[in-house]
Amino acid sequence: MSPLEASSAPLLAHWNLKRHAFQDTPDPSFFFPGGPYRETQERLRYALLGSDAPFAVLIGPMGSGKTLLSEVLAGEIEKRELPAVLVRCVTGRPGDIWSQIGMETGRDMSPPHGVSPGRHASLELARAGETLGKTHRILVDNAQQMPQDDFEELQWLSEGPGGAGVRTLLAGTEELADRVGRVPAIRDRALIWTTLRGLTPAETSDYLAHRLRAAGHAGGEIFDPAAVRVVHHFARGLPRTVNRFCHLALEVGALTGARRIGVEEIRRVVLDYYTQRVRVAPLLALAESDRGA
Repeated sequence: MSPLEASSAPLLAHWNLKRHAFQDTPDPSFFFPGGPYRETQERLRYALLGSDAPFAVLIGPMGSGKTLLSEVLAGEIEKRELPAVLVRCVTGRPGDIWSQIGMETGRDMSPPHGVSPGRHASLELARAGETLGKTHRILVDNAQQMPQDDFEELQWLSEGPGGAGVRTLLAGTEELADRVGRVPAIRDRALIWTTLRGLTPAETSDYLAHRLRAAGHAGGEIFDPAAVRVVHHFARGLPRTVNRFCHLALEVGALTGARRIGVEEIRRVVLDYYTQRVRVAPLLALAESDRGA
């Protein structure tokens, strides 16, 4: 057992969980297929697997679940034995996207003299596709962070040697919509757009129950309805913030010996979260240490 797992064991045992239900790391096994994700997933699945449109665009605020949805879509593509490349353009460094695509595909994406990076990547992906007998799907997360030169070069991905290039999903914040709109060669080929909204209060309740069951809880009911409404209000329905509040609330509840999470536990978490006055995890570890002494 790792030190992290060992330190988490008391919390997991208290809530009858096998693993953390609200971790930050995107994990497809926790994907919530309801609420706004159902239609969005269907549209993007069609964009990547059924449509001939070279580009699709996914817009959503930070923390709305775009990264996890991209992970899930990439997994679906691979299950169909099609090559999928998931690119996380989180650095904004020039050329980062081409190096990531090269690492994932095993192709040299360094363009020869006089050839643009996008054109060279298009040719390399076409050659790789010929070898596999299949067309690549490229999913670019946080695409709004790409340098402008690299972003404009994306247009070449739609132009393979035979006229049919790869299919590309661009996911990002509202800024991405503006950037796509300023590049006609991408804008005019992006025929499928979808916007990921936040969860409603009822969807937030279903979301929490889903993640708790995925983490091993038998019933998925730990949070009182009033507590769920408070979480939704302060998190504005954004899954990333919901996860953070709920993870901290479980720590508070384990520390105080609560059997359910009510408004009081959420109130403490919200105050601590916004004032950054208290970190609960060290307190929980200290309490468990004292209990064992």
